[in-house]
Amino acid sequence: MRKAKEGTQALITLRDMILTGKLPAGERLVELVLVERLRISRTPIRAALARLAEEGLLENSGGGYSVRRFTAKEIRDAIHVRAMMEGLAARTAAERGASPPTLARAHKCVADMEPVLKSRRLTQANIEAYIAINEAFHANLVDMADSFVIRRAVEQACALPFASPNAFVIARRKLGDIMRVLFLSQEQHRALLNAIENREGARAEALAREHAMLAMDALRFVLDASLDVRKVPALRLMVAGGR
Repeated sequence: MRKAKEGTQALITLRDMILTGKLPAGERLVELVLVERLRISRTPIRAALARLAEEGLLENSGGGYSVRRFTAKEIRDAIHVRAMMEGLAARTAAERGASPPTLARAHKCVADMEPVLKSRRLTQANIEAYIAINEAFHANLVDMADSFVIRRAVEQACALPFASPNAFVIARRKLGDIMRVLFLSQEQHRALLNAIENREGARAEALAREHAMLAMDALRFVLDASLDVRKVPALRLMVAGGR
């Protein structure tokens, strides 16, 4: 049990360090250094590194791993993959019929978002609350499809910088127009659930794909705005080219 807990902790911590720029692109990761830095034993660290390489955040580097660099084109491709796979999840859920528990959890997420949106206050606590609820909503969307294959494909796409369901929030949270985008996202959540409950597969797929493209808008915004990496740390993982 302790090893499993350490493994999960190592994976979450290292992924966060990469996506927040604490481990910059190109940095070689040494197991013993990470053991000392994270106070986690070597076996969970090794397993976490292998998992992050599988997700695409790390690459093999002379017998070890280093933090991968990404072009805007690669991130754009990852967003398209997520859009297609979440669209497939929504269509599958609608056509097969989503289970009542997954639908109930998704509706609870939508309800839980309302106090955050109605406050219209961009506090750190409100943004963090929205991110957690939005992540749960998207997890439930995949649960509705009841497919390991779809889940795995979505998880792999979401692991890359700017491709996750919360990418648009993270990119825009300090940049003025976040509330407008959050309200749009909430309306899309409601429409998507409605299509799934009414067993409208094609409509559910189209709505899920459109919803996922909020991440593409965030990527364009980040690239066009020439933002300071201190505001969007994941920019440290990006290299020029492939726009």
